[in-house]
Amino acid sequence: MLSTAQQVAVLFIMIGVGFLCAKTGMLSRRGGKQLTNILFWIVTPAVIVQSFQMDFDREIMIKLGWSALCSIIAHLVGILLITIFFRRYNGEASESVLKYSVVFSNNGYMGIPLALAMSGNMGVVYVSATLVIFNIINFTYGIWLFQKNKAGFNWKKILLNPGVLGVAIGLPFFFLSIQLPEIVSMPLGMLADMNTPLAMLVCGSLLATCDFKGWYKDRGLWPTLISRLILVPAIVLGILLAIGVPEDVRLPLMAAISCPTAMAATMFANMFNGDVKLASKLVAVTTLFSIVTIPVFVALAK
Repeated sequence: MLSTAQQVAVLFIMIGVGFLCAKTGMLSRRGGKQLTNILFWIVTPAVIVQSFQMDFDREIMIKLGWSALCSIIAHLVGILLITIFFRRYNGEASESVLKYSVVFSNNGYMGIPLALAMSGNMGVVYVSATLVIFNIINFTYGIWLFQKNKAGFNWKKILLNPGVLGVAIGLPFFFLSIQLPEIVSMPLGMLADMNTPLAMLVCGSLLATCDFKGWYKDRGLWPTLISRLILVPAIVLGILLAIGVPEDVRLPLMAAISCPTAMAATMFANMFNGDVKLASKLVAVTTLFSIVTIPVFVALAK
């Protein structure tokens, strides 16, 4: 638990650097968006492709199946919680943001760095399988939460996003045991190494834009906070232990599942006329509290 807490603390120090850069004007909002695009479209696929640079192994393939199943379970648990306990917010302006914030974790930006720190490249491989499930559910059910029965989401986004593209490129190399030539693998590795610091700088810059004044008074914030950081990971952990998910898969997955609200909450709120301020606040507050909850659930998973 202390070891995981130290790893999470390292990430939060880098988040603090991003926060200070944004507060001092060293990193502008436009610069933050540009860094996000680089991270989203270049660095994340590089991390995933590099993690699949290994000889094919049937056991690893089975564990990837476990990872995908665990991700489906985690999302279904979140959906079940908001269906049962968040009815009171139906029809309110905050409904879509609150419900989205419970179901979707920041498993890409924080889950991959945590998995890499705890389990190396294999941790990234297992978490990358969850990114495929995340993107499919995110760009269907996630957008539906904001638009309900309105037309508008683009099915191409399910396929044309960095998580799915990275897996689509990396998996054939894994299946065929193809190793990239050094002239390609070296720059790919250098780009992949940018993932953790760049993701944390972006996260910190987003936190710098939040107004924390009176944050604890926001309606729905505490139920969302408890559901996202405690109930979802606790229920999922119980299920994973019950069905016998291997420990080397369980640990990085619990780190990803225990992550705070996905940063996409602010993006969707902005795109679909949701409560942007509340979304930003939920991302910020769950991120701050996760420094305590992530190590606890990773320790319990072990």
